Amino acid sequence: ARRRTVAHAAGTEEERHPVTGLPPGPYPVGVTTVQLDDHSRKDPDGGARCLQTEIWYPATDDARAQPKNLYSDFLARRARQEYIDRAEDADAIGGYRAGLTIEELDRSWQNLGVRDARLRGAEEGPWPVVLFSHGSGALC
Repeated sequence: ARRRTVAHAAGTEEERHPVTGLPPGPYPVGVTTVQLDDHSRKDPDGGARCLQTEIWYPATDDARAQPKNLYSDFLARRARQEYIDRAEDADAIGGYRAGLTIEELDRSWQNLGVRDARLRGAEEGPWPVVLFSHGSGALC
Protein backbone atom coordinates (compact mmCIF):
# COMPACT_ATOMS: atom_id res chain seq x y z
CA ALA A 1 0.00 0.00 0.00
CA ARG A 2 1.25 3.47 -0.81
CA ARG A 3 -0.40 5.06 2.22
CA ARG A 4 -0.74 3.87 5.77
CA THR A 5 -2.97 4.97 8.58
CA VAL A 6 -1.63 5.89 12.01
CA ALA A 7 -3.41 6.75 15.23
CA HIS A 8 -2.84 10.11 16.88
CA ALA A 9 -2.77 10.58 20.64
CA ALA A 10 -6.24 12.07 20.45
CA GLY A 11 -7.50 8.80 18.97
CA THR A 12 -8.23 10.10 15.47
CA GLU A 13 -6.73 8.46 12.42
CA GLU A 14 -5.01 10.29 9.59
CA GLU A 15 -3.28 9.09 6.45
CA ARG A 16 0.50 9.43 6.42
CA HIS A 17 3.00 9.18 3.57
CA PRO A 18 5.07 6.03 4.12
CA VAL A 19 8.39 7.74 3.34
CA THR A 20 8.03 11.17 4.97
CA GLY A 21 5.58 10.22 7.72
CA LEU A 22 3.70 13.44 6.99
CA PRO A 23 0.00 13.69 6.20
CA PRO A 24 -0.82 14.60 2.60
CA GLY A 25 -1.74 18.18 1.86
CA PRO A 26 -5.31 19.36 1.38
CA TYR A 27 -5.31 18.92 -2.41
CA PRO A 28 -4.64 15.93 -4.66
CA VAL A 29 -1.57 16.31 -6.87
CA GLY A 30 -1.43 16.07 -10.64
CA VAL A 31 1.70 15.55 -12.72
CA THR A 32 2.28 15.95 -16.43
CA THR A 33 5.31 15.74 -18.72
CA VAL A 34 6.33 18.30 -21.31
CA GLN A 35 9.43 18.38 -23.44
CA LEU A 36 11.12 21.73 -23.92
CA ASP A 37 13.42 21.99 -26.96
CA ASP A 38 16.22 24.57 -27.10
CA HIS A 39 17.11 24.93 -30.79
CA SER A 40 19.92 27.37 -29.98
CA ARG A 41 21.93 24.53 -28.36
CA LYS A 42 22.69 21.11 -29.82
CA ASP A 43 22.82 17.70 -28.16
CA PRO A 44 25.71 15.36 -29.08
CA ASP A 45 23.49 13.73 -31.74
CA GLY A 46 23.16 17.12 -33.48
CA GLY A 47 19.51 17.68 -32.61
CA ALA A 48 18.05 20.41 -30.45
CA ARG A 49 18.88 20.30 -26.76
CA CYS A 50 15.79 18.87 -25.09
CA LEU A 51 14.67 18.85 -21.50
CA GLN A 52 11.99 16.45 -20.33
CA THR A 53 10.15 18.38 -17.62
CA GLU A 54 7.75 17.13 -14.97
CA ILE A 55 5.15 19.64 -13.81
CA TRP A 56 3.43 18.92 -10.49
CA TYR A 57 0.32 20.92 -9.63
CA PRO A 58 -2.80 21.01 -7.42
CA ALA A 59 -5.45 18.80 -9.02
CA THR A 60 -9.24 18.67 -8.78
CA ASP A 61 -10.82 16.43 -6.15
CA ASP A 62 -11.74 13.71 -8.67
CA ALA A 63 -8.00 12.87 -8.86
CA ARG A 64 -8.28 11.22 -5.43
CA ALA A 65 -10.04 8.24 -7.03
CA GLN A 66 -7.73 7.95 -10.07
CA PRO A 67 -4.74 5.59 -10.37
CA LYS A 68 -1.47 6.92 -8.99
CA ASN A 69 1.49 7.71 -11.23
CA LEU A 70 4.01 4.91 -11.87
CA TYR A 71 7.80 5.22 -11.90
CA SER A 72 7.83 4.13 -15.55
CA ASP A 73 5.58 7.05 -16.43
CA PHE A 74 8.67 9.22 -16.02
CA LEU A 75 10.59 7.20 -18.61
CA ALA A 76 9.37 8.88 -21.76
CA ARG A 77 5.78 8.14 -20.72
CA ARG A 78 6.38 4.46 -21.60
CA ALA A 79 6.49 5.45 -25.24
CA ARG A 80 9.32 3.10 -26.18
CA GLN A 81 10.45 -0.11 -24.48
CA GLU A 82 14.09 0.69 -25.33
CA TYR A 83 13.99 3.61 -22.85
CA ILE A 84 12.95 1.29 -20.04
CA ASP A 85 15.58 -1.26 -21.13
CA ARG A 86 18.27 1.47 -21.13
CA ALA A 87 17.17 2.66 -17.70
CA GLU A 88 17.82 -0.85 -16.37
CA ASP A 89 21.41 -0.96 -17.71
CA ALA A 90 23.98 -1.44 -14.94
CA ASP A 91 25.53 1.98 -15.63
CA ALA A 92 22.30 3.92 -16.29
CA ILE A 93 21.94 5.78 -12.99
CA GLY A 94 24.22 5.32 -10.01
CA GLY A 95 23.12 4.81 -6.44
CA TYR A 96 20.48 2.14 -6.98
CA ARG A 97 20.59 -1.45 -5.77
CA ALA A 98 22.01 -3.90 -8.32
CA GLY A 99 19.23 -5.76 -10.11
CA LEU A 100 16.55 -3.19 -9.34
CA THR A 101 14.08 -3.14 -12.24
CA ILE A 102 11.56 -0.62 -13.48
CA GLU A 103 8.82 -3.21 -12.90
CA GLU A 104 9.80 -3.43 -9.23
CA LEU A 105 9.89 0.36 -8.94
CA ASP A 106 6.39 0.53 -10.45
CA ARG A 107 5.17 -1.72 -7.62
CA SER A 108 7.05 -0.04 -4.77
CA TRP A 109 7.77 3.61 -5.65
CA GLN A 110 6.08 5.99 -3.22
CA ASN A 111 4.10 8.46 -5.28
CA LEU A 112 0.73 10.05 -4.66
CA GLY A 113 0.53 12.08 -7.89
CA VAL A 114 -2.00 11.37 -10.65
CA ARG A 115 -0.74 11.48 -14.24
CA ASP A 116 -2.44 14.22 -16.30
CA ALA A 117 -5.11 14.95 -13.66
CA ARG A 118 -7.33 17.98 -14.20
CA LEU A 119 -5.82 21.25 -12.96
CA ARG A 120 -7.47 22.81 -9.92
CA GLY A 121 -9.00 26.23 -10.63
CA ALA A 122 -6.92 29.39 -10.51
CA GLU A 123 -9.68 31.08 -8.50
CA GLU A 124 -8.68 28.90 -5.52
CA GLY A 125 -5.07 30.15 -5.65
CA PRO A 126 -2.66 31.79 -5.62
CA TRP A 127 -0.48 28.72 -6.01
CA PRO A 128 3.26 28.62 -5.34
CA VAL A 129 5.78 27.78 -8.05
CA VAL A 130 8.62 25.46 -7.05
CA LEU A 131 11.52 24.79 -9.42
CA PHE A 132 13.78 21.79 -8.86
CA SER A 133 16.62 20.60 -11.08
CA HIS A 134 17.44 16.95 -10.50
CA GLY A 135 20.45 16.68 -12.80
CA SER A 136 20.96 14.75 -15.99
CA GLY A 137 19.31 11.44 -15.07
CA ALA A 138 16.18 11.94 -17.17
CA LEU A 139 15.59 10.77 -20.71
CA CYS A 140 15.06 13.07 -23.64
